[in-house]
Amino acid sequence: MAYTNLSDIVGGGAGGDSGGGYDAIALQMILGNANTASVEGGWKMADRREVFDRLVFNMQGIELSQATAAAAFDDAADVAVLRANSRLREYIRQTPYLLNLASLSDELSAHLSYWDIANAFYAGDVGQVFTNSSCVSCRFSADESKVYVLSTSDDYIYEYTLNVAGDLQSGSTLTGSFDYGAIDASSPYDLWINPTGTRLYLALGLNVRQLDLGTAWDLDSAVAASVYNLSQVVRGVSLSPDESRLFVILNNDDIKSYTIGTPGTISTATADGKTLSVNETLGSSAKICRIAADGSAIFASSNSGAVIGGWPLSTAFDIETDGSPETFNTASQLSSPAGFDFNEDGSLLSIMSGSGQFYRYKTVTVEAL
Repeated sequence: MAYTNLSDIVGGGAGGDSGGGYDAIALQMILGNANTASVEGGWKMADRREVFDRLVFNMQGIELSQATAAAAFDDAADVAVLRANSRLREYIRQTPYLLNLASLSDELSAHLSYWDIANAFYAGDVGQVFTNSSCVSCRFSADESKVYVLSTSDDYIYEYTLNVAGDLQSGSTLTGSFDYGAIDASSPYDLWINPTGTRLYLALGLNVRQLDLGTAWDLDSAVAASVYNLSQVVRGVSLSPDESRLFVILNNDDIKSYTIGTPGTISTATADGKTLSVNETLGSSAKICRIAADGSAIFASSNSGAVIGGWPLSTAFDIETDGSPETFNTASQLSSPAGFDFNEDGSLLSIMSGSGQFYRYKTVTVEAL
């Protein structure tokens, strides 16, 4: 999405439009995030209605003069104001209007930190996608219109299409399935789908199995294509977006990485000798693996607790350049998560219960400047 200049959107709240449902329309245009024009249009409407002014100037417990608040979104002064005011940065992070504006801004976008589980906060979005007591892993399509659930009760992967893309509360329809038990009766632990929806990878017993989808994101078009045996139980699987690197959690609580000789053909994987132990952070039998799309961090979850761990990587996709682990505890909403997944840019974390209920958390922070 193209960035835009803050001053082109926010002019200080000139006032003018009145009454009606403009506030709700503006919010819908901004949060829908369909394209730059929609978001900009929503902001311009909000600005005319002085909604922006009310959001910024009525910060609970934050004393800011109108001049100071306005300067936070002015080309010349915004960096200085944000550097000096951590409470304003936090308010932006937790205010959808302002966070969406920041993500479109040349001035602020460089100071948004994604994949941040240490500061994750509940987004208040919960939805029941799949009614089953044996859900173990999940994956969302790139546009968040579909969610894929790995079930152990009947050896199937299920594809659900949300009635409204990205909205877990809008309801869903079963639109596809795949019987993985027909190709491998081993215990399943995790699944991962590439960003184009053309290949799906399964952690099944000692294997990572690859399915090719003849039609992107259509699970009914999936066929077994390739397999890589690791000689140990595989409890989590994830790949780099270009499918040149494979990351797995093994039953000894090590994350290991592999180079794939022919991206898109998992049988050509070879170990690169790199290991990251997660036992100290997550305990035994860690599960589910996710690598940040930009390779800046890798994630896993505890088997019986409510903890998701993240390890920052100073060199993209190199698990031996990990820094101090960060953790996120889901106990406030979910005592024992079954699976989790991030959206494409790492700003949103979805956590699934064993019965197919999803909870969502914001994982983006406005950094100190």
